[in-house]
This record gives sequence, C-alpha cells and structure tokens, in this order.
Amino acid sequence: MNTRRWLVYVLAAAAFALSAGCHRSVRPTQVETLAPDERLTQEQLRADVRQLVGYLESAHPDPYGGRSKVAFHRDVHQIHDAIGPEGMTVAEFLVILQPLIASLHDLHTFIWMQRDTTDNARVWIDLQPVDGALIVTRVYREEDRELLGGVIETIDGVGQQELLERLGRIRGAENLYSELSNLADSTKKLLRLGCLLAWEDRPDTLAVEVRRGDRLLSRDIPIAEITPDTQIDPESAIELPAANAAGMAWGFLDGEDDVAYLRIDTMGKYREAFESWHASGTDRKLGKHLTMVAETATDGPVPERIEERIALVPSGAEMFVELFTAMKASGSSHLIVDLRLNNGGHSFLGDVLAYFLHDEEALVHVDSGYHIRRFSQLFLDNRTSLSVESLREEGFELGDYDFAFERGWQRQQAQGLTEEELVERRESVRQNLTSTPTFERIVGSGEWGGYWQPTVIVLTSARTGSAGYYAAALLHKLGATLVGVPPAQAGNCFIDFLGFRLDHSGLRGGLSYKQWFTFPADPEKGELLRPDVELTLADLERMDFDPNTSLQLALEVIQPE
Repeated sequence: MNTRRWLVYVLAAAAFALSAGCHRSVRPTQVETLAPDERLTQEQLRADVRQLVGYLESAHPDPYGGRSKVAFHRDVHQIHDAIGPEGMTVAEFLVILQPLIASLHDLHTFIWMQRDTTDNARVWIDLQPVDGALIVTRVYREEDRELLGGVIETIDGVGQQELLERLGRIRGAENLYSELSNLADSTKKLLRLGCLLAWEDRPDTLAVEVRRGDRLLSRDIPIAEITPDTQIDPESAIELPAANAAGMAWGFLDGEDDVAYLRIDTMGKYREAFESWHASGTDRKLGKHLTMVAETATDGPVPERIEERIALVPSGAEMFVELFTAMKASGSSHLIVDLRLNNGGHSFLGDVLAYFLHDEEALVHVDSGYHIRRFSQLFLDNRTSLSVESLREEGFELGDYDFAFERGWQRQQAQGLTEEELVERRESVRQNLTSTPTFERIVGSGEWGGYWQPTVIVLTSARTGSAGYYAAALLHKLGATLVGVPPAQAGNCFIDFLGFRLDHSGLRGGLSYKQWFTFPADPEKGELLRPDVELTLADLERMDFDPNTSLQLALEVIQPE
C-alpha cells in the first residue's frame, strides 16, 4: 500500500465525514450503534483495530491477502499511527480501516457503519455494469430521461479507470465486474464517493458525462435525501410476473406455454433457507429478517414462535412443484431461470432446482469443486449449535483448516470415485436434500427427482452473487446456457461470512471463513464467469435499451430468426 497516496485519500474522506455535522462526546464502550460524527478516544479506537485484526488473523482463510504477515502488520501499524491523540469520529475511523479490508480482494469481507442519523442522501441516478462499462439504468428527473442506456464517461471530471484504481484501495473486488459494481454502488454510499472524489464538503450535485451514441451529454445530478422527481426506467417489451414475499415467481412467456420463466430475485427469503438456518443455529437470520419476510407473506402480524413464523414463509420447493407440474402438463421445451437480481442468501435452493431438473444421481456426479473451511471462536459465535467440543470430536481445534474436501476432489480427479466414495457421495447428497423439513417431504415422495427436463437458460448480471452465483454455476455445469452480464463475484473466491461488531465504535462487518473453488481446474473461468451469450452495448441499443434485453436474447436463442 502506497503510504502517501493512502494518507491523501484518508484525509480527504475524513474531511468529508466531518462536514456531516459537529463532534459529540464519547459514549460508553460495548455500544450497538454510534452516529458517524461520534468522537472516540485514541485508546478506544486502537483497541477496536486490535479486535478487528484479531478477527481477521483467527478466522479468515487468508487474512494477509497474499502478502506477508510483516507487510500486513506494517499496514496495521500505519492505521494505529493515523489515530492521533485527539481520537477520531466513527466515520473517520471507518475510512482508515477500509484499505485494510480492501487489501483482501474479498467481496464477502467488509465493514460498515450502522447509522443513527437521518442523513440518507444519495446521488439520484442508478448505474449497472454492461460490456465492461457503466450504463445509466434509472433516472429521477424528466430532464435526465435521455441519459437512459448511456455509458458513463466521467464522474466529477474523473474517468472510469482512475475511479476504479482509487476504489480498489477502499473496497475489495474480485474481477472487473465487481470493480464496476462497487463504483455503481458508490452513488448510494456518499462516504465512499467523497473519498473517491476527495470532497472537502458534500456538494449538492454531482457532475456526470454520459456517452449516448455519438452524443456526449453533461448533467449535474442532484444529491439529496428525497428523490427530486419520480423514478424513470426504460420501457420494457416484456412484463415479468410479480415476485412473492420470498422474491420468487413463475409463469409462461408465450401463448402456447412452451417457454416457462422462473424468477428468483434472492435466496435469502424462502422457507427452506430459514429452516436450515434454524437447524444450524444461525440466529442472526431469525430475528428482524425472518419477521419482515413473514409479515410480508401474511400482510399482518406474525406469531411469536420462530417455527410458526418460518411456516408462513413461501417455500421454494413447493413453488417448483407448481412450476414443473404445469410444464409437464404443457410439454414445455424451455425454462428460463432469471438470477439477474439474485445477490445471494442460502445456496440450498440451487440444489433443490437441480433436483427437479435432473435427479439425485446428477448431483452425485456433478463436479461442484471444493472448499476449505477455517474454524475460529468467531465461527462458533455465529454457529451457536456448534462448540469447541463438537469440533474436537471431528479432530479440529480453533484456528485449524479443513482440507478434506480439497484432498477428496484431487483424489477423484486423479483416480475417479471408488465404489465406497460413490456410496458416501450418495449419502451426502441425500443428507443435504433432506436437511429441511419442507423439502424432505418432497424428496421422500420419490416423485420429483428429474420430474421434467427442459432445455435450461440462466440469466445473470453483475448482481448475481454468492448463493445466486452458486445456482448459476451449478446449472451451467449441468448443461444450462448462460445469457447476460458476467457476475461480479469470482467462482474461485472467499465466501460464507461471519458477522462481527467492534466493541467501541460499533462498526459492523462480515468476514469470510471459507475459500471456495467452483472451477478448480479453470482459473480464468474461476475469476470471471462469462455467459455463453453475453449482453453487449450493441444489443441494448438494438433493443431500445429495454431493461429485459438479456431475456430477449434468451428468447432469440430459443427461436433464432
């Protein structure tokens, strides 16, 4: 990390953070939430730095980001030096921690601030990565309508490449599309944007230049808490079915019911996910999140017992029963699975869908790669159903790595599956499929494995990540065609984060405990999963910037002109 450059951005962002309001007095330790302008002492902040470093070194599979331990601690020492005798505000502290987290190049390790301020201002323009660039996908003033579909040339006079280089020092990325996604998200994270653009004070507008065809359009986009007008999206020639409380829906896209469409916007809201989290002791998912989904599903108050709340949540498997029953009755030839908005949740739904499309034996033989887990006290704090004793029963101590899956994968690549390993694999797949009460009943009927086997097309975008990425990659390995934009997540990456909170500042975050190799034998695909049919800027222009251009490309694959 370049010390001089690092300090320039730290000081710029700190000045911006201070412009949000006056300083406040020190709060007691062990707090849940502090305001961004809350000031803490040097001693408190340095204690939080040590706590964060302790979490990283004890829990993350590669806490040094490929560097030496000495280089890592040199950066930690630099953070300690940046905290002067007068202390810092929470916002300033967040800024100086971000480069350390970013150095891991890990989307699943992050730190953020839970604000108790009403300042929720943002830049009123929405951007998404397409074809290696950022395009305008939504505006909020009629005068900005002509920007829709245009390519961002500069932001505040700074070009895309320079912005990406600056951003790489404060937010981890795994490929070009995660870099672009981080930049797009910065319009809604003004602390990050202020750091990127070296603001001393937050302006009221943001200057952008947008290339639309052969025209270069310049606009000053409002920065405010309240939208300046109404939401304006490009019109679409296709109306999608509305998602339910679990973020899912299905329907047919043609009058003959030959092309079915399945929309899965998230994998964090379906019943089987909550059942699995409940069984594993992942309590952080069973509070406000479960209550919100259950209330949305019932449109009213929900019972107190967790099990009763989970029962109210729509089931993914039960929806698949409806979908595949209708497809088989109609003899549908194609299924389009839309994962464009799916940035993760619980990956179990990917296995469930693959079971309906293929069968249990297909899941036994598919090369799903391998993962390397690390065990720590933070891991146990996030998995209350486990303990040091239960780990020891498996032969592990805190700090250990589990290489069993890697060794098994390497042996199988060299020698194939032995009969004994095949039996074990079948037992493992069956144990996974029957791990939730709802799907266990469906699997137990023996009716739905490989129930209907259409040609499958999967839609992806830069947002397709984590569990959404897992589903896309799994279906792709089972023969599905990918259409759309490459996901921002790498296939060979760190994944499955553990939640943490720093005692004094109240800063929260996530920390990966698992390294996953989706494509162990293909590092290039493991870094960037390019769709078989990739959405281009020319496609968007040809489709008049329709937000469902990827879906139209999929229909062209099914019925080429």
